Amino acid sequence: MSPPLSASPPVKGIARTWWTTRAYLQRFSTYARMCGVDPRTANAYWSEISRDKWLIEELEGRLRETGHRIDKGSLGGQVASQTWKERLVVGSGLALCNLELYTIVRCLRPTVVLETGVASGISSTVILLALSRNELGQLYSVDLPSVEPGGYLYPDGTLDGVSTPAELGTGWIVPSRLRGRWKLQIGRGVDLIPRIASRVDDIGLFFHDSEHSYENMMSEFLLAWPYIRGGGCIYADDATWNSAFLRFASITVDVQGSAITPALRGIARKRAAGLGPDSVGRL
Repeated sequence: MSPPLSASPPVKGIARTWWTTRAYLQRFSTYARMCGVDPRTANAYWSEISRDKWLIEELEGRLRETGHRIDKGSLGGQVASQTWKERLVVGSGLALCNLELYTIVRCLRPTVVLETGVASGISSTVILLALSRNELGQLYSVDLPSVEPGGYLYPDGTLDGVSTPAELGTGWIVPSRLRGRWKLQIGRGVDLIPRIASRVDDIGLFFHDSEHSYENMMSEFLLAWPYIRGGGCIYADDATWNSAFLRFASITVDVQGSAITPALRGIARKRAAGLGPDSVGRL
């Protein structure tokens, strides 16, 4: 059974601030149309998750059980570096990036979502909730967890501060009632994307949230794209960290449209009549 929708008012804080700006509305309409829906439909899904108290209660409950920190930026407002006891959420809501992610999954109604990068599992939870509400779809996740408390360095020297408590493991915060649509594999995205994609039905959404180096992002985009169905999308976290997403979108001939969202994520839609595995241009 799908978790209930709350009748509580929309959250306040940073997500609310973005929502009320004209620039945000213009960008929101852009990626809503790229998902093939009327902007009013996307607006309704956005409002749905913004009002959802069940999810926040589930996540905070898991934090109370474990006493661990949540990923910085995963919940709305100012996220404290302390444990749950210091109140992690200003305005009790999800961060902008996860409001977007939920809305996109609801709009696309994919039968298959492929995700790289899980960590605690906030984004996986959001995807799974959207699939549950769609009453359709399966999430395949790939993660190579970093257990160092300070995160790890990319080859270019960039520090990624995300880490996964070794005693809890990948996806430790995902609620048990949402796990029925979830298949998790441990390893590198570049190794596992072809294996998973080759044995599932057409991918409706590929969500990149693993290592954000240029080389890894471009490699994952190139590997996943041939398996994305026409009308499906790539959605990439931290798309402005380097030029990989913009470069990919510019050289790939069957990209119908692309944009950088208000959460600084990249979204690229595949033409409904995709050109197949040879659709990527020269690097």
